[in-house]
Amino acid sequence: SPNPNDTVIGISFSGGAGAAATALNTALGSLGIALTASNPAGTTMRIVDDGVAGTSDVDALSATVTSTSLQDDGNQLPLFVDGGLASLPYTGSLDFGGQKLGFASRISVNNLIVQDNELLVRFASAPATPLGDATRPLELLDRLTNVPFEFSPDAGIGTTNSPFKGTISGYAQRVISLQTGRANQAERELAAQDVVVTALQERFSDDTKVDINHELSQLIELQNSFAANARIVQVADELFDLLFRTF
Repeated sequence: SPNPNDTVIGISFSGGAGAAATALNTALGSLGIALTASNPAGTTMRIVDDGVAGTSDVDALSATVTSTSLQDDGNQLPLFVDGGLASLPYTGSLDFGGQKLGFASRISVNNLIVQDNELLVRFASAPATPLGDATRPLELLDRLTNVPFEFSPDAGIGTTNSPFKGTISGYAQRVISLQTGRANQAERELAAQDVVVTALQERFSDDTKVDINHELSQLIELQNSFAANARIVQVADELFDLLFRTF
């Protein structure tokens, strides 16, 4: 997988190497990259820098060619295909908005392999690879466990300036670890929220519930106050009666 920070230029080879070189020169020129592509002969493409000017240098070239055949094309095979594009092998094509976009929802196992799992072993048809040959299975295992890739940081692993680089199994382990950490963090936050909610409920209950003992004591105190006031009124009434009888 290329570095997600790379500049990607898509050109078509359907018109031959010469047309592809012309298209590449146009694309490089629009980006201000001083490299020149040419087609010296046949299917050969040559890319050179601007020499002594030194504004652009070619440090290295590498090629990754997607295998599209199940046999007679080396040890590799198109194990997964694009289920949304007529089950074509995944090549990273930039046509129609780019094959990479949404591929996770379309990826499927090559149906030809599902129908004939001997293809997981038989990488050659003439002479036919013996079924006991471990070449292709070991190649698949090596791709999954040893070959490093650079992964986009969109999933939360790595950053734009420092994308995660590692094996597929290593990346899967990092994803599982990340999701486990997020799940644990969510559980801790939920537990903390539960504590807050419980405390608030208890406070609300304390503020709104009726304390029978307190209310009863208040009632008795009020009753005693009424009794005392009634006695005062009675005494005052008796004093007025006494005064009226005297005069």
